[in-house]
Amino acid sequence: ISILAFLFGNVFLGLGLGLIAGYLGGKVDNVIMRIGDVVLAIPTLLVLILVSASLRDRWLEWFTSIDSFFGTSFLVDQGIDDFSLLFFSVSFFGWVGTARFVRAQVFALREEEYVLAAEALGARTPRILIRHLLPGVLPWIVVGISSTLGKRFVRW
Repeated sequence: ISILAFLFGNVFLGLGLGLIAGYLGGKVDNVIMRIGDVVLAIPTLLVLILVSASLRDRWLEWFTSIDSFFGTSFLVDQGIDDFSLLFFSVSFFGWVGTARFVRAQVFALREEEYVLAAEALGARTPRILIRHLLPGVLPWIVVGISSTLGKRFVRW
């Protein structure tokens, strides 16, 4: 759960939101970063307890309906409902640091000549983000993720 939640929260949410906030800037950047500030201000353990207490019954009901649709009770019996609730809760709180780091890197990269040339040629935002900015940020992300995963496993 820890590895999957870390990868989903940091790689998908953090990288994606950081790219968008850094490239678009302005109001979009302010909204994403203020949401990140709110997420960082809330104690993670407290929120995990509250999410588990408040959403557990609905989550169990949803997984029970999936099991009844397939005519089995595999998901609930194996505890996949609990694991997935924990996974999404932890993922939601892991993206802010990565998003801030990626945003700072994109601020520096968006003024490079190759990005300006792509904009001048009429490339749309998704293409610029994926083809031009992501490869410039990816080495930093790989190093950051590998060092963070190492820290997580040393604690265990």
